[in-house]
Amino acid sequence: MKSKTWITKGLVSCLVIAMLFGALGIVAVQEAKAQEASTNGTMMQYFEWYLPNDGFWWKRCSAKAQNLADLGITGVWLPPAYKASGQDDVGYSVYDMYDLGEFDQKGTVRTKYGTAEEYTEAVRAFHDAGVKVFADIVLNQKIGGDEMEDVTAVPVSAENRNETIGEPQTVRVWSRFTFPGRGGKYSAFTWNHEHFTGTDWDEISKASGKIFRFTGKNWEPDTDPEFGNFDYLMGMDVDMDNPEVIAETKKWLSWYLRYMPCASPRDFRSMTVSCNTPKARLIRTSC
Repeated sequence: MKSKTWITKGLVSCLVIAMLFGALGIVAVQEAKAQEASTNGTMMQYFEWYLPNDGFWWKRCSAKAQNLADLGITGVWLPPAYKASGQDDVGYSVYDMYDLGEFDQKGTVRTKYGTAEEYTEAVRAFHDAGVKVFADIVLNQKIGGDEMEDVTAVPVSAENRNETIGEPQTVRVWSRFTFPGRGGKYSAFTWNHEHFTGTDWDEISKASGKIFRFTGKNWEPDTDPEFGNFDYLMGMDVDMDNPEVIAETKKWLSWYLRYMPCASPRDFRSMTVSCNTPKARLIRTSC
């Protein structure tokens, strides 16, 4: 009788120990998975080129945030949130980076994806679900200027932007960005031809397919060698060696990160950015 009691007690003790170690094992696995997720997360590009221009994308993001987190997504890369040259633009034809869908500019208040308020709600929903947000930021070009200026420029080859193919000439370019719809809110800075290095449109000749480099300006060095030098991509090419541009870009980044806490900037066109220029250093130090 005594031996049976000891056997029973022994079995119960073994069972308790097994359950204890099993529980500890589960906790250890869970902690390991949590650690792995924090060091080896999964980022999803949560947009694509052909999204409908219905203004509902930020609302869809808010609705799907928790579901994406449940699926194991730890970060989302969202499209450019600021006002482009047209409502149906994906966001790379940059017009006003201070307008996240708040002002009536370029024929619309909202962007392709929605309003500024809806954008902040979407970012908040992702953060509440434990998902990091990566903001798509393009500093390389601006498109859709408000006024024109006459500038002296030289034509360069579209196949090799380092090759000059003509004499200096006067071109009329959309280089004045005054943002009348915003009326100086957030920043009174306005842009002119001194803040750019070149363009792909001359209002005088109206010839398509040409690229002009402004006299006294140079493309950034150490960029991707595609087309000779891929500093120039499209529109008005921003001169990131200009002190006023550098100061305004720093101001904008500070504003954006205050406006959108914890959003991590991502420069989309890194191939157009020299690793040794202030533009690249701004991106690296702002995260």
